[in-house]
Amino acid sequence: MGNGPLGRLLWLNIVLPRRVRKLGADVLFSFANIAPLLGEVPTVVYCHQLNAIGATRITGHGPLTELRMRVLGRLMLGGAGRSKTIVVQTQSMAEALAAADNRLMGKIAVIPSGYRTLGTTGLIHPEVRSLVKGSSSPRIVYVSHPSEHKNHEVLLKAMPHIMQEIPSARLLLTLEAERPPNRRYAGFVTHLQSVAKNAGVADQITWLGILNSAEIHYLLTEADVMVFPSLAESFGLPLAEA
Repeated sequence: MGNGPLGRLLWLNIVLPRRVRKLGADVLFSFANIAPLLGEVPTVVYCHQLNAIGATRITGHGPLTELRMRVLGRLMLGGAGRSKTIVVQTQSMAEALAAADNRLMGKIAVIPSGYRTLGTTGLIHPEVRSLVKGSSSPRIVYVSHPSEHKNHEVLLKAMPHIMQEIPSARLLLTLEAERPPNRRYAGFVTHLQSVAKNAGVADQITWLGILNSAEIHYLLTEADVMVFPSLAESFGLPLAEA
C-alpha cells in the first residue's frame, strides 16, 4: 500500500494502528516523518523533512509540489502532536518544529545522525569508474538524491560563469538520467536537462546514476570540488560523508 500517497496514508492511519494493537506492542517508532493521527499505543516519530515545515518550507516548486509539501507539513505536525516523543537530528530542526508549533518543544529529543563508514572494497561498476575517470578537471561533484530543495538548478546556471574562468570544468551529478526509477524522478531529471541545455552546458554535465557506498567513496576521492547548495537540510549527510 505504500507505493502511492493515498495508500500510504491509509496504511499509516488505519492498517498500522490495527496491526500494532493486534501485536500488543508497547510503543510504535515511526521513522518516516509522519506518525498515525489515530491510535492508542505511545508513538515516537523521527522527523527529518525540514523542507515541509511551516516557515522553513521552500516555495516556488510548482503547484503540485507545493501542495505535496503543504500536506506533508500538516501530517508531520499532526502526527508529532499526537506522539509521545519527537526525534530530530539537530537543534535547528528542533527550533523549526517548535516555531511551527510551540507545543512540541517539550517533547523534542535532539539525537545527531550517524553516518555509514564508506569502504573502498565494495563493487565499483566499470561504467561509473569510466565516467568519473573520463571527466575533465576540475571535477565538481554534488552527491544528492532528486528533490527541488536540493537546488541542483543553481549549479547548472552557475556552470557558464565557472566555464568562463575554467573551460575544462565539469559537473558530476549522482542522478539517474537513462533509467529513472519512477515518474516523479524522471520529471525532475528532464527538467534539469532542459535547464542545462538552455544554459548551454549540457555537454559539461555527467549523469552518474544512483551510486552505492563504495562508488560514493570513489567519487569523492576523485573529486576536485564537492559542492552542497541544498536549501534545507535536517542534517546534511553527504557533508559528513565527504
